Amino acid sequence: MAILVTGGAGYTGSHVCIELLKQGYEVIIVDNFLTSNAATLAQIREKSGKDFKLYAMDLAHKEIVERIFKENEVEGVIHFAGIKSTGPCKDQPIKYYHTNLTSTLMLCEVMSEYNIKKMVFSSSEGFYGDNGEGSTVYGSAKLMIERILKEVYQVDKSWGIKIMRYLDSQGNVYTREDVKVEDMCSLYINAFKQIQEGCLHTYEINISNKQISVKQIPAFEGYES
Repeated sequence: MAILVTGGAGYTGSHVCIELLKQGYEVIIVDNFLTSNAATLAQIREKSGKDFKLYAMDLAHKEIVERIFKENEVEGVIHFAGIKSTGPCKDQPIKYYHTNLTSTLMLCEVMSEYNIKKMVFSSSEGFYGDNGEGSTVYGSAKLMIERILKEVYQVDKSWGIKIMRYLDSQGNVYTREDVKVEDMCSLYINAFKQIQEGCLHTYEINISNKQISVKQIPAFEGYES
């Protein structure tokens, strides 16, 4: 059984893949390299000492997502995929929302069809903010995805979902100087390991003085946590 890491060539996603491989997991990476670098793949292999399966594809197309699940035994998904910086898309909200929301919709649809309902979702830094780019589409898209996941769970309690939400009111993103990326990766990997069927939990990740704290928070009104 393999763990599918979407956006696995990104900064946090790639390090999560390294740690998963070191722990003996099979890893599948899917990334369209729109905001990531293919050179990261060699670093994953070098640092982990192991190989992985790669799909250099866009999750917005259902037939592509179906191919991943047809060709592999997937245990669950750690979902990082999406355009992170709103800078290039500041004046193109339709394109931004389409890229970030459609990928999640297609992923959930195919996961449901294949009865694979285990997901960790990386939500927003500066959740309601603009992530420093003068646009609100980043935080808004993350909020919409959280609501999609909550409604998916609301009608099908066989899902197990954990939403990991960064909150950093200053820089809105964590950097290499803030905390060790391996410590951040542990949060995602442990969250994945602890997922149980019939649970949807949302967590705030706060970083202060190079320390990480995690707090479970209630879901939005009208939803179960």
